[in-house]
This record gives sequence, C-alpha cells and structure tokens, in this order.
Amino acid sequence: MKPSKAPWDHAPPIEEEERQMEEEGPEFAMIRRIELLARLHRTAFRSLFREDGFQPAQAGAMKVILRFPGLSQRELADKLHIQRATATVMLQKMEKAGFIDRRPDKEDQRISRIYPTELAMAIDAENTKNVDAYFARCVEGIAPADFDAMLRGLTCMIENLKAILEENPDPLRKE
Repeated sequence: MKPSKAPWDHAPPIEEEERQMEEEGPEFAMIRRIELLARLHRTAFRSLFREDGFQPAQAGAMKVILRFPGLSQRELADKLHIQRATATVMLQKMEKAGFIDRRPDKEDQRISRIYPTELAMAIDAENTKNVDAYFARCVEGIAPADFDAMLRGLTCMIENLKAILEENPDPLRKE
C-alpha cells in the first residue's frame, strides 16, 4: 500500500512559494505563512491524540469541561466559539467513549449539565504533559522579544478581522 502524502507535500516547494509570496507583497506572504502554520499545526497536533481516542477538538472541549464542570451544552459551545450543533455531535461521541456524563439540571430538567468522568481525568493528566511539550517545541528557538512581537501582531490581526466581520457578516454563519 502506498503511503499517503502529508498535507504540506501537495504544496509547491518552499523556494517557489517564497518567490510567489515576494511577488504578491508582504501582507500576502504573512497570511500564506499563517495558513501553512495552521495546516501543519492541525496535522501535528492531531498526531498527539491517536492512542487515547480524543480528537483535538474533543481535547479542547475536555479542558473546558474539566475547568468548569457542570456547564450546559450552550455554555460549552459559547466558550469554545462553536455552533451548538457541533457541540452536540462532539458531546455524543465523548459520552459514548466514556469521557463525559450528562446529568439533568436540578432546577431546570430541560438543561443537561456536562461532567468529566474518571477516565477523562486520568487521560487529561497525560495529555497535559504531551500538549505542554508540544507547545514548547513549537515555539523553540523564538527569542522572547520576537515572541512578544508575534503575539501583538497576531492580536492586532484578530481584532482587524473581527472588525471586518462586523462590517460584513458571514452570510454562511448559522448562528
């Protein structure tokens, strides 16, 4: 069986991309690097969770559930910045795998509260070590001043994108 190609293998060689980016301007080059960074991160991060059954999005949700046990599904979706329907599917899978329990709210039976199981808490301890090591390796070699400048620049870009979306709402957004 032929091994599948990694997502970055489908892209042109780095030298060709660099030349194309220079021709398009520094803004384009920056956005392209952010896109490549996101693709590589998604692929590398997903590889951390192969054995325990967590998907990266589920690991993020579990962190929130562990930190705030008893959240409703709506509260979890809001904290994760995802649609409620997406949270529903994720929670169904997590419940089936034994990572969470859903219990009715004591005052309003229509609301389910989400709690981590013992299994989830045990897996989280190991995942925390792996994720911490992963993030440390991702930023290895970046000088503190460069790191601070990157954070400021990315924060500014996020605010600019939010303003663009306020001015031009996404017509495909369901919520």
